[in-house]
Amino acid sequence: MKPLRIQLLPKPVAPAWLIALASMLLVAALVAAALAAYRYWQVGQIRKELQVERERREEQIRAAQAAATAPMIPPSPPAYAADARKAANEAEFHTAAALTALERVSMVGVTPVSIELQAEGNLARVEVEFSDYQVLLSYLEELNKGEPAPRWRLQRASAKGPGAGLGTAVIESRW
Repeated sequence: MKPLRIQLLPKPVAPAWLIALASMLLVAALVAAALAAYRYWQVGQIRKELQVERERREEQIRAAQAAATAPMIPPSPPAYAADARKAANEAEFHTAAALTALERVSMVGVTPVSIELQAEGNLARVEVEFSDYQVLLSYLEELNKGEPAPRWRLQRASAKGPGAGLGTAVIESRW
């Protein structure tokens, strides 16, 4: 028998430039797909952020509408409000003027015993001892001297009787 000779044909090989071109096209397609996937993911993230912001603003609008329709309850005054009001009244009270008016009038037979200054009503109340009603009335006239309207008024006067000693009186003034 005759020996058999087998001759294998060489495999056809594509040119190198064709392989390079195909590889570049494959890499470009993969990069484009990756960029598209990344962009799609970015859009999803932005959409989620916008949705959260929208929900937050809608909640603010609902809260503002609820506050607008809720009845207004006036705030309770602070604990120090009464003391502050009292201090403001005392600051407005003309203490110096009231005391100066009392100090400038001195009369024998009338002696101031107590002075009460009330800032809340702008009131000065003076208790005096007097020896005679006529002296007491003269004292009131002196206190009111130079005032456009009588400021000092006799509120109460009492005496124990003629020759029984000193009587007491209360005079008041509003400032």
